[in-house]
Amino acid sequence: IGTLCKVAIMSSFATFEDSKLVTQNLAERMSTEMIMKKHIILGKNATVSYIAKKGQNLNVGDDLIKFEQSNDEEAMNAEIREQAKCLWGELNHRKY
Repeated sequence: IGTLCKVAIMSSFATFEDSKLVTQNLAERMSTEMIMKKHIILGKNATVSYIAKKGQNLNVGDDLIKFEQSNDEEAMNAEIREQAKCLWGELNHRKY
């Protein structure tokens, strides 16, 4: 967690609602890195359709990995794979 500090805000022409400008130095010291971690275990029949590459630029909310969880029944896994191929083909051929 970043630096904790007390700040007194005096109203002036530069005040907007309840906010005020602070120095770049203070902003950097008060910042923190936000990382959400989610542990997953992919089964041997899981279908992975996308994995972000190391060093790739991402935006907030972008997926790092896209996958369909595996099923215990091989017939169901085959059906899921076939449906994914059909859907993926349709999405790739659409004109936007």
